Amino acid sequence: MLQLINHGISEELLERVRKVSSEFYKLEREENFKKSTPVKLIGDIVEKKESEKLEHEDWEDVITLLDDNEWPERTPGFRYI
Repeated sequence: MLQLINHGISEELLERVRKVSSEFYKLEREENFKKSTPVKLIGDIVEKKESEKLEHEDWEDVITLLDDNEWPERTPGFRYI
């Protein structure tokens, strides 16, 4: 675990980033993520092992914004945090 202290970033800003990131995922990424090949493969593996249950997955989602044309369209607050 890593913890940064005395970084100077306000709690308000951190909360806004958390909220907009969550909104962004739900509006623009979740549907395609659930249909993705890795998720389907893991689901198939779990189905084959009936005694095991997939819970509390720890996924990572990464996006790269290279220019003004790639900002999320359905999450306007994302750009103005």
